Amino acid sequence: GVPRNMSGRVILAMWWFMILIVTAMYTANLAAFLTVTRMENGINSIADLISQDKVKWGTVNGTNAQILLQAAKSPDLVEVYKRMTTVNSVTEGFRKARDEEYIFFYGGAIVAFEANSQPVICRLSGNVSFHSGTRSGSHPSLPTWKRSTRRC
Repeated sequence: GVPRNMSGRVILAMWWFMILIVTAMYTANLAAFLTVTRMENGINSIADLISQDKVKWGTVNGTNAQILLQAAKSPDLVEVYKRMTTVNSVTEGFRKARDEEYIFFYGGAIVAFEANSQPVICRLSGNVSFHSGTRSGSHPSLPTWKRSTRRC
């Protein structure tokens, strides 16, 4: 039956309280599992970008991003350059990114400012940055392009 002393009653009350908490956690997790829709992984790499046809991408015509993609030697980056759609201004690029299925490539600081000043679905992650330099023994006016990735 029911314990007669106080210590037994306290232990029994704690036991039933623990069972109540475990049952509530199970119910909440089950409800969440049954109601949440499965999210898509999205585009997480250059290979993901070029393997899909739903989303278009591009940058402002004549910017460093376009010039560096044009000079890229990597097959993936060459494909990105071939299939990208350029825009005439930064404003147009952000408008397309807001209103259409469009990924806008542009400098990190400007993208961060725009994302903070106007509502936009924006993901800043693993930027691809290009460094220019010269090979030892070559003329300084002949650039060599190296691709590197860095995290924000």
